[in-house]
Amino acid sequence: MCVDQMTPRERMYAFKHQQAIDRIPCGLCPGDYIYKLVGDSVSDLYLSSKQIVKSQIQARQVYEIQSAGTGPVVNGIAEAVGCKVIYPKHDTPYISEHIINDYGDYKRLEIPEPRKSGRLNIILEALEELLECLGNELPIVSEIPGPLTTASNLRGIENLMIDLYENPEFAKEIIEFSLRCTVEYMNEASKLGVEFSISDPVASLIGDSFFQEFEFPFLKELVQNVVNLTKETPLLHICGNTTKLLGQIADTGAGIISLDEKVDMEAAKNEIGTKIALYGNISPTKVMLSGSPLEICIEAKKCIQKAYDNPKGFVLGLGCGMPIDTPEENIYALLESARKFGRYPLKGELNINENICY
Repeated sequence: MCVDQMTPRERMYAFKHQQAIDRIPCGLCPGDYIYKLVGDSVSDLYLSSKQIVKSQIQARQVYEIQSAGTGPVVNGIAEAVGCKVIYPKHDTPYISEHIINDYGDYKRLEIPEPRKSGRLNIILEALEELLECLGNELPIVSEIPGPLTTASNLRGIENLMIDLYENPEFAKEIIEFSLRCTVEYMNEASKLGVEFSISDPVASLIGDSFFQEFEFPFLKELVQNVVNLTKETPLLHICGNTTKLLGQIADTGAGIISLDEKVDMEAAKNEIGTKIALYGNISPTKVMLSGSPLEICIEAKKCIQKAYDNPKGFVLGLGCGMPIDTPEENIYALLESARKFGRYPLKGELNINENICY
């Protein structure tokens, strides 16, 4: 087994500042998967700051996660505004009731106070303790929703898509309101000293011209707020095939773009690699969930070969969130693949007859 020469915090700091690193970083962020370490319900990771912290500490010890944190993504801001959220035992929370049915509903809304609304205070308490417990070793990151995703949670995605066509000014008001709500949370969280990442899965559902009008200016402003508060550029993830949107995404000012498996990593490198670092993009379901450790090693090496020389850098990771039922041996295989095939100078050949790669 290869041994790291840097802590994840040291590595990511050097990575972001274009300094020498020991190996390619691995974005091992198991998300809801780690609920098994602290309880028998995914909701344990959302409704108790103590359980959030405990799960992250356990995940660092058991799975060697490369960053820790929690945040209001994807529906936490909308819940704080007033939407109702369901917390299943074995699945990701989801919104059951949207709060904006008409313009009158929208006009009655107020920007939520982070310490008094929804789960935001639980999140802030957990981040504060994570900084104390793990902050010297790991980046502590609060993942925040993009403005279009929050707007779709407030209005309902079908209604918002109709608004884009039939009532664009109303849609922009909701998106702008969503942005301001998120920034209010960020202002409070930044006082703790956390970093931020952005996830805006709904953004890939609209065409490139709509992206330019209804997503780009708001997303760029959100990124700029992150930079103003933390002096660092955030990671940005947008689900789906964003190939036609790569140029616009790079122009948001984000520092790292997390690419879905549907995007060719080498093509992304060639188009935007001088502007932004790349992250990804092993298939979460076909490979991480359903594949073997050997298959993960093979796919990880392919990703590294395509993007290790990206001018702004490359982080090995999944194309989206890790499925809850991922075999734990596959998690170990992903991290060890980064250690084995991502060392500088890059070297190492995979023996296809191996059953495992660690």
